[in-house]
Amino acid sequence: MAGYDDDEADDFCTVLGYQALISSFVAFVFIRHGLIPMLLNKLRGSTLNKTQRGLLANHLISYLHALYSTNVVLALFFNYPSLFVDLQGVRSGAAAVDAARKALAFSTGYFYADCFDMLVTGVYRNNLGIWGHHAAALICYTASLHTCLLYPYLVFTLIVELNSIFLHHRKVLALYYPMDKIAMPETLSQTYDIATKLLLWTFPPTRLFANLYILYAVVMDRKTWEAPSWTWTLAFVGMLVVTYYNFGLWAQVKKSVERDRAKRANAAGAEKKSDDWLGQSGTELID
Repeated sequence: MAGYDDDEADDFCTVLGYQALISSFVAFVFIRHGLIPMLLNKLRGSTLNKTQRGLLANHLISYLHALYSTNVVLALFFNYPSLFVDLQGVRSGAAAVDAARKALAFSTGYFYADCFDMLVTGVYRNNLGIWGHHAAALICYTASLHTCLLYPYLVFTLIVELNSIFLHHRKVLALYYPMDKIAMPETLSQTYDIATKLLLWTFPPTRLFANLYILYAVVMDRKTWEAPSWTWTLAFVGMLVVTYYNFGLWAQVKKSVERDRAKRANAAGAEKKSDDWLGQSGTELID
């Protein structure tokens, strides 16, 4: 960077990353605990109980993040295709690296805000799967922003947000229109069905195959890893945790869809919810 030596440039880069992270965190907290409650007070959401309102608000903010993040990530790789083959970010131009940092900081702020929401409201507070996923993501994302290294690797993991769009769309409708209490309008019911199909279709490529590819790339890059060695260990362990989480979530998604189809065929209660792979009643994320 012109006008800076290497240490000063790294410090400046770190400051920019943290500024973007904090701005994102504040924005998400404000939307979640300020704007969304105001919106729910004006809609039928005000008749929901505290737990339902908390779940609905949590999924609404996650839905917004998924929509925006997906567009940002797709635009990033479309405008800077070199990042596909330069996941370490050592051969890409300054503009590509800067754009990747902003995209990563935006989602890092969201994950911190989501953890804050779970702590203060109790939503998913006991779901170890979500906590494990968020912890792995935040450790890796924050380390990347702090060291100004490996942005493309971390941004590539955000391709999962494409699938999250349909997961949260489906959950928001299910919460707002409880099947046993109020009928979902036909138009919204159709979008629910479409979201369910797209949830199933996009899950393997975005959450399973993409993560396995990233894990493979981390292993293959071991000998040419230009960042400090501890970052490779962090990346490898982090991807193992996140990949494990997504395989468990895939099993939950399929069970949720099966239960949903049974209920919609007037077979409500025919199948009891089973514990998820961690012994938590974690399928409330998608049911």
